[in-house]
Amino acid sequence: MVETVDKAGKVHQHRTKESVEGAIHEELDARFDRASSAPICNGPLFELLGYNADTEAGMQILEGTFVPPKGTEPATVIILDKIARIWKLMGKGEVSIIITKEDFQHYWKRVKERTAPS
Repeated sequence: MVETVDKAGKVHQHRTKESVEGAIHEELDARFDRASSAPICNGPLFELLGYNADTEAGMQILEGTFVPPKGTEPATVIILDKIARIWKLMGKGEVSIIITKEDFQHYWKRVKERTAPS
């Protein structure tokens, strides 16, 4: 069973396979589409980075030498700086981005049941 809340605030329960799958699809579709409105996915930054950020600008971000285009959101600049710091720490072996089966299980055993795994 899955519960959804419509725009009027009314709770709907989905109990059939088709209804549950439809509700989940709608939620995931909307959730994953939100990223497309992020500043980094539009305008000059996206033009410099492309979809995969496998460009010269992407490498400059990792190396900490990237100069963001004028008008880049301050929060985005902070994130770009953090990316460079994490990349540097990874190179030194101080940070690992590998998530083991045990890490995953440890995390999900501690979260509340209603926490969405986005």
